Amino acid sequence: MRRILLWLQGYLIIWVTGREPRRFLTLLSGRGMLLSGTIPGAPPQEEGSGYWARMKLSDYKRVGPYARKCGVLPLVYRRVGFPFWQESAKRYRTRTIGIALFVALLYVLSLFLWSIQIQGNFVHSDEQLLTFLREQGIAAGIRMNTISCEEIETMLRTTYPDILWVSCEKAGTRLKIHIKEAYRYTIAESPDLTSGDIVATTSGVVRKILVRAGTPLVKVGDSVAAGDVLVSGTRIVTDAYGTELSRSFVLSDADIEIEQVVEEEMSFPMTEQVKEYEKKGKTHYTLTVFGHKLMKYQSGIPTKDCDIITTYADLRLFKQLYLPVSWSKSTYQPYHVVTKEHTEESIKERASKAYLAYLETLVKNGYEILAEESELVLTEETAVLHITLRVASRGCRLEKIQKEDALIDGDEDEHSD
Repeated sequence: MRRILLWLQGYLIIWVTGREPRRFLTLLSGRGMLLSGTIPGAPPQEEGSGYWARMKLSDYKRVGPYARKCGVLPLVYRRVGFPFWQESAKRYRTRTIGIALFVALLYVLSLFLWSIQIQGNFVHSDEQLLTFLREQGIAAGIRMNTISCEEIETMLRTTYPDILWVSCEKAGTRLKIHIKEAYRYTIAESPDLTSGDIVATTSGVVRKILVRAGTPLVKVGDSVAAGDVLVSGTRIVTDAYGTELSRSFVLSDADIEIEQVVEEEMSFPMTEQVKEYEKKGKTHYTLTVFGHKLMKYQSGIPTKDCDIITTYADLRLFKQLYLPVSWSKSTYQPYHVVTKEHTEESIKERASKAYLAYLETLVKNGYEILAEESELVLTEETAVLHITLRVASRGCRLEKIQKEDALIDGDEDEHSD
C-alpha cells in the first residue's frame, strides 16, 4: 500500500555530486526529505563520484538552499509516479487514447465466447456436437456469463445416451467440453420405449451375460444366431403347477458379450499407381474475423492433380484469452502419377499397417480381440493377407415387445396343456 501511495504522489531518483555530497544528504535526511538510504555510485559514462538517493517531488523543490550551502548538484536521473505519467499522457495524447481503447476492447472481448474445444469424442464428430450446441444457442459470440456448464452437460447426456460422462468448463474465452462415450457397451434405445427384449445382432457363442432386468433365455456357452432373443422383457408369474397367474412387461437391461470368429481377406497389388509430388507447392492464406472469411493472400493455385493440406490457428493473448480472429494456411501440392513396383519388404510393411488399422477399427467399434492369426500369401501380381480373429462384442440390441403376440402365445400354451 505504501508503494502505491508513493507512486501516486510521484518521486525522483537523483544523483548528487559536488564538494560535500555526504553533508548535503545528511541535512536532507535530518529533515525527513529522503525516502530511503543512499547508495554511492555514478550513472553510466559519467566521470566523478557521487551518491544515489530517492525523494518526493514536493521535497525536491526545497533543496536549493542546502545544495548551494554544500556546493553540490542534485541532478534528476529518473522521474517515477502518476504525475509524470500524466504529463507524458498529455504530451502523447493519441498514443494514450489508442492504448486505452485497446485495453477496453480486450476487456469487452474477454466477456464473450470465441472458441469451443471438444475432447474425448470418437463416435460423435466435432462438427456434429458443435452443430447441436449451435442449435441450442451455444456458439461463438455469446456472453460467457450466460453459459451454464451444468445445463450443457445435461443436454449432451440427454440427447446422446451413449455419452456416459460430460465435463464442461470455462477457460478464458474458450469453452472446454470433455466427454466419455460408451461406444463399446451401448444399446440404442428409443426415448418412448418402456419395454423390450434384447435380441442378438450377430451369431456366435455367449461369453458373458449379466442381467439387471428381464428374463435370461440363454446362458454362458450357448450358441446363438442373429435375431434370437437373449433376454426377454416378458415376466410371467406361475403357481406351483405351472399355471400362469400374471404377466408383465419390462425394459430388459443386461451386459452381454458374444464371441465369434471373424475372417477377412485383404489384397495388395505388386504394382501400384502412386503420386509423386513436386518439391514446391502453392500457398493460400485465409483470415477469418468474427466468423467472416477474408482472402488475405493467394498465389497461383493449380486447378487439378494436387493435394490440399490445411492448418488452422486461433489468435490468442496470454494463455486463455482467445480472440475472434483465426487464420488458415492451405498448401496446394501438385503431383503426377507414376507406376511403382513394390518389393517384398515394402508389401509386408504395407500389409502390416493395413492389418493394424483393421484391428484398431474393430476396437473402436466395440470389439475385444481374444485371439488373432494372419498369413500373407505373395504371388507375382498380388499379395493376399488372410486374417482370422476370435473376437467378443456386445452383439445385441433392444427390440420392442409385441404384447399382443406374447398374449396369444401364452393362450396357446394354456390351451395345449
